[in-house]
Parts: sequence; C-alpha cells; structure tokens
Amino acid sequence: AARLQALAEPGTIVVAASTRRLLGDLFRLCDLGSHEVKGIAEPVAAWAVEGVSDSESRFEAVHAAGLTDLIDREDELDFLLDRQRLAWKGEGQIVLISGEPGIGKSRLAAALAERIAGEPHTRLRYQCSPYHTNSALRPFIAQLERAAGFTADETSEQRLDKLEAVLAMGASQVQAVAPLFAALLSIPFGKRYPPLALTPTQQRRRTLAALLDQFEGLARQQPILLSFEDAHWADATSLELLDLTVERVRQLPVLALFTFRPEFEPPWVGLPNVGSLTLGRLSSNDVENMVARVTAGRVLPVEVMKQIVSKTDGNPLFVEELTKTVLETGILVEDAEVYRLEGPLPPLAIPETLQDSLMARLDRLAPVREIAQLGAAIGREFSYSLVRALVGRDETALKHGLAQLEQAGLVFRRGEPPEAVYSFKHALVRDAAYESVLKSRRHQLHGQIARALEERFAEIVASQPEIVAHHFTEAGLVDPAIEYWLKAGVKAYSLYANEDAVRFFERALTLLKKLPETRDNLERAVDICFQLRNALLPLGKTDRILRSLDELDPILARLGDKQRSAQYSAFRCNHHFLIGQQRRAIEFGETGVRLARECGDRVVLGQSLFRLAQSYHALGEYRRAISLLEQGLEFNANELRHDRHNLNIIPSVLNRTWLAIALVECGDFSAGMRHARRALEIAEGAEHQLSKLLGWLSIGYVLSHKGEIAGAVGALERGLDLSDRWSFRVWRIRLVSDLGVAYARLGRAEKGLQLAEQAVSDGDKMQLIADKPRLLIRLGQVSLIARQIETALTLGKQAAAIAAVHEAKGDEAWARFLIGRAYLAASEPKNLDESEKQLDIALRLATACEARPLAAFCNTALCRIYARRGDQVRAKEVDAVATATYRELGMQPLPLDTTL
Repeated sequence: AARLQALAEPGTIVVAASTRRLLGDLFRLCDLGSHEVKGIAEPVAAWAVEGVSDSESRFEAVHAAGLTDLIDREDELDFLLDRQRLAWKGEGQIVLISGEPGIGKSRLAAALAERIAGEPHTRLRYQCSPYHTNSALRPFIAQLERAAGFTADETSEQRLDKLEAVLAMGASQVQAVAPLFAALLSIPFGKRYPPLALTPTQQRRRTLAALLDQFEGLARQQPILLSFEDAHWADATSLELLDLTVERVRQLPVLALFTFRPEFEPPWVGLPNVGSLTLGRLSSNDVENMVARVTAGRVLPVEVMKQIVSKTDGNPLFVEELTKTVLETGILVEDAEVYRLEGPLPPLAIPETLQDSLMARLDRLAPVREIAQLGAAIGREFSYSLVRALVGRDETALKHGLAQLEQAGLVFRRGEPPEAVYSFKHALVRDAAYESVLKSRRHQLHGQIARALEERFAEIVASQPEIVAHHFTEAGLVDPAIEYWLKAGVKAYSLYANEDAVRFFERALTLLKKLPETRDNLERAVDICFQLRNALLPLGKTDRILRSLDELDPILARLGDKQRSAQYSAFRCNHHFLIGQQRRAIEFGETGVRLARECGDRVVLGQSLFRLAQSYHALGEYRRAISLLEQGLEFNANELRHDRHNLNIIPSVLNRTWLAIALVECGDFSAGMRHARRALEIAEGAEHQLSKLLGWLSIGYVLSHKGEIAGAVGALERGLDLSDRWSFRVWRIRLVSDLGVAYARLGRAEKGLQLAEQAVSDGDKMQLIADKPRLLIRLGQVSLIARQIETALTLGKQAAAIAAVHEAKGDEAWARFLIGRAYLAASEPKNLDESEKQLDIALRLATACEARPLAAFCNTALCRIYARRGDQVRAKEVDAVATATYRELGMQPLPLDTTL
C-alpha cells in the first residue's frame, strides 16, 4: 500500500490487482497500467478509483468478473423471462427452482438479474443456512440488517434511525410498525416507541403481517425480483411467511424465485401463479464448453478433459472446481491456445471426488488453512469479529490470511473488518474444510466458539440461542447445551414457531438422557416433556405426544410430585380426548382434578375440569359437560392470561366456546349466545387473534343451529379470515366445516362442498379422530343439499360407525339423523322403513343426550314419513311436539326441503 501511494494523485485512491479482483464492478476504475515499484521484482498493475458504479445489485457487482458463463440453460432462462413479463404486468409469479447442490440454481437466478438489470425494479435476496434452520425468520432478519447497513459500534438510536429509513421505503406509517421490526431485530427502543404490550403470539402474527405489508408497499412503487435461496434450510416461520407471500403476490408486480434441493417438498406446487423448474446435469459437450470458459478458451489435453467429464457427472460446480484444481496444480504448461502436459498425467493430479478437489485447494493454502477450518466450524457464514476473538495471531496476519482465502475463491466477503462477514463460496467448500479437522480438535473449536459467543456476543445469545446450543452440543458440553436448547425452544414456542420449538426441546431431552438420573435432572425431563407436548399439540402430532408422555410414567412414579402428576394427568386426558378414547380420558381427568385439589394448584384444577368436560361432551353427556365447564369458569371467568395454562388460547375464551357449543346442543341458545359474545369480548379486549377466532366460531355455531344462517355466515367468515391470516390450522378445520354447511343452506352448495371436503381432508392429515364423525356428518349434510344422496348416505354410515366405536352418542345421533334424511330424500317407498328406523334411533339417542333441537328435527322428519304413509294422526302428534320445541327454544324449524 505504501508503494502504491506514490502513484496516487492528491485526494485519489489507487488499488492493486488483488483489491481490483475483490472490488468487481462495485466502483468505476481507471486502468493506470503497470509500474515498476521499489522492492517488488515484477511490474505492478494499478487502478484509480473514480467513484461508485451504477450496478443494480451488490451481489452481481462483486461477482461480475468471477461468475462462470451460464451453460445450457437457455430454455430455463426464457421461461423465467416469460414469467417476469407477466409479473411486471401485475400478475405476480412464483417460480420454484429445484436441483442438486452445485447444479446452478443461484447462477440461473443471477443470470435473470443480469438480463433485466436495465429495467427499473427492486431486487430482494434472502439466503437460508443449515445453521439457522431453527432460527425463526433468520433470512428476513439478515436481509433487513444488510439493507439498513448496521455496524457493530452503533447505538440503538442510530440503528433505529437506519431501520426507520429502510421502512419508509415501503411503509406508510413507519412509527406504527417500527416497534415490531425493532423487536424482530433485537434492537432496544426504550421510550422511543410505545411498549408493544402484546402476547408472543400476537407479536409474531403482527410481525408477519408487517413484513408482508412492507413487501407490498415496495411492490406498489416498482416491480420486485425476489430470490429466496436454499429453501430446504428455511426455518418453519420463514416457510409460513412464504406461504402468505405466495398468496399476496398474485395481484402485485412481483417475480419470486425459490431455490431448493430435491429433498425439499414445496407446498406451493400446482397453484395458478406458481411454475417449476428442475435443473438437470450438463451433457458432455456442455461440460467441455464450461471448461473452455474456465480456461479462457485454451484447450486441455484430451486425457485431462476425459477425466474431468467422467468425474464431474455434469455438475457445473464440480466442473468449475475440478478444472480450477487442474490449472492450479502446475502439471500443465500454458501455450498460446492450448495447455499441454509436461509428462504423463499423474494418478493423483485430478482428485477422485470433489471433497478431495476442494481439500487439495485448501492444502495449497496451508498457512491459512487453520482460518478456513475455524470459519467452517462456525458455519457457512462467519464474522470477522468472531474469528478475531478466537484466533491467536495478530490482526494483520488474520486479515492477510482471510484475504488469501478470498483471492483463492473459497470465501466471499461482505463489508470491511471489523464489520466484515465472510461466506464460503459453496456449502461443499465449507464441508470439506470442516471434515479436514480432527474430531478432538472440532470439540475444542466448538467449545471455544460457544464461550466466545457467551462472553462477547450477547446479541447473538439473546436472539439466536440455538446457535450457542449447537456449538456446546458439538463440543460435548452437555449441561450448557441443554440450557441453550431449552432457551431456544421457549423462544420459538413464544413466537408460535412450533416446529422449531419441537426440534429444540427434543435436542434438550436427548442430551438430558446422557446425564445422571438425579432428582433435579428427572424434574427437568418432566418439564421439558410438558413443553414438548405443548409445541406438538398445534401440529396435530398425537402419536409423538403419546410417546413423550408415556416416557414420564416411571419418572413421575419415582418423583412422587403431585403438581407435576396433576399436570401430566390433564395432558393425558386431553390426548385421549383427541384420539377418541373418552373413557380413558375421563380416568386421567378425574385423577388430575383430585391431585390438583390435593396440591392446591388452581390453574391445573381449572384445566383438568375443562379437559373432563371435553370428554363428556364427546360422549354426548352435554349436561355434565356444562356443569364441569361452569365450574371451570370459577377459575378463569374473565382471565386474560394464558401462559401458565400452557395454552396458546385465553382459557376463559376456550372454556366459554365449549360451553356455548354444549348449551346449543341442549337448546339453550340465549345462554349459549351470552357466553359466545363474552368470549369474543374478552378476546377483543386482549387483542388475542386465536381467541377472537374462537369467539366468532362460537357465535357462528349458535346462530347456525338456531337457524339464523345469514348471521352465522357473517360470523364464521370473520373467523375464517383470522384463521387464514394467522395460520390457525386446527381451528380452521372446524370453521370451514361449519361454513360449508351454512353456504349450502343459502344455496351455495358447490362452495359448501368444497369447504366441507377440505375440512375432512385436513382433519385426516392432523389425525383429529375426535372430530372425524362430525366432519363427515357435515360433509354428508352438504352432499344431501346438493342432491348427492348416495354420497350423503355413505358418509352418514361411516360417521355412525366411528361414533359408535368411540361411544360418541351425540355424534351418532346426528349421523343416524343424516342417514334417515338421506333415505327419505331418495323418495322410494322401500326406503321409508329404513328411514323411520334410523330416525327413531336418532331420536332415542338425542333424547338420552338431552339434545332437544336434534330431537325436534327428528320429529319433523318423522312427520314427513307418517304423512307419506297417510298416517295423519301420528304425523300431527310428532309435528306438534316439534313445533312446541321450536317455539320454546326460539329456533327456526327444520326446512323439509333441506337439512342441517
């Protein structure tokens, strides 16, 4: 640098070849030619920096000189350009790009960006990482941090200023959403904004909505090219946000490219605005063309080319890396237009595998290989500051070593030390460096990394505890690893990232089994299992819940802990309810009530009473369920908290929802509506989205069964809107099932069928056995309205059989009623007897369950049978009974030309 200074004019910057390669096209450079420099034997090439270039993207600018030309992808690029033209017209497009590692997915995306660089648009790039698969929204956080240009020495206020500047590009009300983004980026905001005062679930949902709104705001200004790379490593919350994005872009000028490996199964295939590309391997001819690009057109010896073709299997990355390896080994002599071998091709001149190829390149960088190995232990991406905290060499030597890795093309750099962040060029490069480290040394490295993070990088520890957990785990340090996996699980669960939470809790449990079975460790195992159960429940993973709970039986027996045993019994009660084993559920529920009373835990007592009520409701013992639910209200009548109940729903809302449903079954519509409205009032007061959904569901349920269908549709649609916006999957099934029937009763049978069928399908996927009969019944009811009589009959019989097995008398009564109505609708005399038989059974069951509305419906249907037979006396008798019930309960009669 001191020698180059003599070439620079005052106020100018001059760089040498090594820096020129790193700059790419980020700046405008003027070639100053080669100069003799004191102390250096060969002439030194120099460039003067004239200013910042006009490149659209930093990525393309940095790699403009280093990207190998795109080979044999013309058709794929044309496909992307066609989609881009559609997107720019406001018909948002998604393209799924699949292929094995190194096949050229990112290169194809870069080629598209190159092709449209001259067109006004915004480019957004999101990169997933195998070390952040459990870090919620990490790709989006990283993109925001890059866009804001944060540096380590900034204050929180400075970061907030930068954040607001970024948000102003897409948000109309920056101050309203800035606290959400600040929390997402772990930036303390003190009194600058009002406190969020949100539950974790609310904060998560609002953050997702704010990210979507910011994205839409940018798209309203000019078209967007979005690249979401390596989606196979995406965390569950990022994938959920992609789900919402796919729907949102339909009416926006957006082209979104999602790249991933073949093992990833994208859920968006088949949607109208989604296209797919699967990248295959290169042909032998294309491999030769690619080699020619790497060698600048010089021809390789035939035997060398043959080995490259045979060993690379048409993978562009393999071709590029292996060719570079051959050129760097020194076995070839460069002539004007060809390379020639100095002698016979040595057996080891071309490595047998890509791993060997990459390691051969690392071996030639032996003095700095240790830095590459340390970076590989940190991950695919590593910061200068963390490496600096770990290495023993001086800072000048460290910078020089990292520069060598850059010049060799093994890593890329973003920013300048000490803010610089380095990324391995390919995951396989990182893997090769990592595998070259002895296992004992790996343990040491991971331990050093974990301790350094704890001592010097509090922000990472707070926002990504799973990273610290990973390094402690790989170091073999079990106790701190468990602590951090548990922290990561709690954080993920609080953000409703349940799949991530499950993985974290399971990692903690696996490690805990390696420790001695002390009382403290056994108690920790129980508590973590409870947390694992809570994360599994919204995912519908009933089998895994049972396995985890079963493991607690011997542990709880040893502990003799009544409070934990009471909680365990409440959870077991809920599990057996979900899988339709109500008698078993009641045993556990009663045990939970007894133990909770003995240890004085009112929270678990209220929870156990509610769980018991669910099972009695499923058995058709509605009055007993109502009594238990009313007792439960003593513990949470107006309570807004839900954390201690291990629920993502406000308990008082959940309790009132079930109470409203049970009261409706018995015909007490006024009391049912009172509890439904109170549930919604509590939920809206707490601004708790899932609880609001339950409020609308219960109101819709009351109105639907009372016969006020238009009002029911309005309420259920409000609930469905919340469900779709916030991805409440379990409750969505019940909503669309009810809404399907309501639509059909208003003459929209086709839409009703679609929703009811979807509910059955989704319920099967989530193994909601307790809900299965009612879901089948509702699909049968819609089928009957649509005059699909045989289908309705089949569904009714299936529902009746399942309900009978599980002693679900209320569901069986509804199923028998459906069967009887289907036979009656067939209008064949021979079916009247079977119809009467089924309706008599339904009436008997409904009476036993004290389900007065259903009993009245049965009498109305029987009236039709008796009238057809000419038995007017009996017809009038049952009609009078039904009419009196309708009048007393204040409900609409059953229309004889439709069904429920």
